[in-house]
Amino acid sequence: INDCQNILPIPIKKGYLFEGWLDDTEKFIDCFPDQKNLKDLTLTASWIEGAEGLTIENGIVVNYIGQESSIYIPSIYRKQAVTQIGASAFANNKNIEEVVIAEGILKIDTGAFSNCINLSDIQIPDSIVSIESLAFCGCECLKEIKASSNIAGIIAKQAPIAKVFITNGEAIPDYAFQGCKNLTDIVFLDNCVITSIGNYAFANCNNLTEINIPQSVTYIG
Repeated sequence: INDCQNILPIPIKKGYLFEGWLDDTEKFIDCFPDQKNLKDLTLTASWIEGAEGLTIENGIVVNYIGQESSIYIPSIYRKQAVTQIGASAFANNKNIEEVVIAEGILKIDTGAFSNCINLSDIQIPDSIVSIESLAFCGCECLKEIKASSNIAGIIAKQAPIAKVFITNGEAIPDYAFQGCKNLTDIVFLDNCVITSIGNYAFANCNNLTEINIPQSVTYIG
């Protein structure tokens, strides 16, 4: 080793995201140690399920430069929680068709998936509590989603969603799906115990002709 600042190589393994190199104390190291401190050195590559090309910094997915059509976004990276998909992280990617977001991620930021024109399937975990503006704007092929009651309407207003599966939650908020003219079906899954449907929740949903209201509902605005 002639240069103690040599950066360690980055290996590739299809279907996995390389986290880094672990030494024998399970600590991540990013470059070779100083020569005078170097004795025996054993390094182990650390991999997690995820898409090659993801960049994660300080718990935020900030960029994706890969070419995969199916993307898994992990909620743990380098032993730290991943809580947010950053602004425009996947914007304008024409390769992505399917996205799975791991349980534990809390927020999808502005324009995160905007203009992903071939995105047709995305799995939104119940842990998501915030979706910012234009997150799914321009996702022309996104016709169906499964999401909790508090965020499903946000997605349906940004993309041409026709069918929504409500996975969790206690209430459909006021104005949740108002003006979603592409919406034709709302399905409440068995484990979803909705107790109230807010004011104008489905107003001006011109193509929504029928809803099977769960027996758990006690209030309709």
